[in-house]
Amino acid sequence: MNTQEIVSEINSRDKRRVWLAACEIIEHAQTRDEIIPLIPYLAAIKKETQGLKIGGAFASNKRFLDHAIRIIEFYESANGCSCALYLDYEMNDPEKEALKDNVTIIETIKIEDKWIDYSLVKCNNCNKVFKVTERMGHYRWWKWEYV
Repeated sequence: MNTQEIVSEINSRDKRRVWLAACEIIEHAQTRDEIIPLIPYLAAIKKETQGLKIGGAFASNKRFLDHAIRIIEFYESANGCSCALYLDYEMNDPEKEALKDNVTIIETIKIEDKWIDYSLVKCNNCNKVFKVTERMGHYRWWKWEYV
């Protein structure tokens, strides 16, 4: 999606279209050039999505919209490395981020040599190191914290 498509979809008030547009923003959270063009639309996005209920069974789908807005706000304020965005969103899979060359997985610690407990992950931009704990409930999620 280009900028105009994202803005049109996220402001549509259609649950699925809003969710897809939010996911598109999240997918590009570490790509400054993809997010910067959305900044002029931030106020309109907030206004059009205020009070919108977009469902979710075990966890609210509004978390996707809220995080997409936080991403745009982050770039609007331009405070530090965008890896800080990993800290407040549970769906950042370190393996996917490594494939996008945003991070390097330094080490992965497993439980009983089967399940991932946590990984040590380094930001490829600022070299900060994170402990990323992987968990599974009704869905797989990750908690990122600075080491």
